[in-house]
Amino acid sequence: MDQSIIIVEAKKGKQQAFNILLEKHWKYVFNYLKSLINDEFMVEEICIQTFERAFDKIDQYDEKYTFTTWLTTIGKNLWIDHQRKKEIKTSEIGQNENSFQSDDTNIDELLVLKQYIATVEKNLSKLKPFEREILQLRWFDDKSYKEIATQMNVSENLIKVRLLRARRKLLGQLKL
Repeated sequence: MDQSIIIVEAKKGKQQAFNILLEKHWKYVFNYLKSLINDEFMVEEICIQTFERAFDKIDQYDEKYTFTTWLTTIGKNLWIDHQRKKEIKTSEIGQNENSFQSDDTNIDELLVLKQYIATVEKNLSKLKPFEREILQLRWFDDKSYKEIATQMNVSENLIKVRLLRARRKLLGQLKL
């Protein structure tokens, strides 16, 4: 099938078109990001975010550029954003290194964390069973995409798409 037709179908919201685009371009984008980033876990995370952003903004794709160029530009920009955030956090840690924190502050932070965990658990229960299962396997059981795909008897890329959607749905419920 011609890629321009697949993109038109994706712009209409057809899931199969997104799956085809993911299957076709994942390896290319992953390898491109791997050339920029030494941490394979980070490469995978940025790659997932790249496709998430691309699929969210598919209606903004301009066909005068190649789809892979558009994807790699998104990936590169996400990596740059990640690096900037990392630099800001590092500088904040340096500024706060000598500051005094009382035990009361630590207790307050712990209470807020417990409330947050309770909120996440409550919202997890609102997800569909397969969404809860895939998040459970990835986040809490620390399984790889490949292990989850094998266990659920589906393709690895389908797991990535389902995980992306489940994560997005949960974040929408949490309104983060």
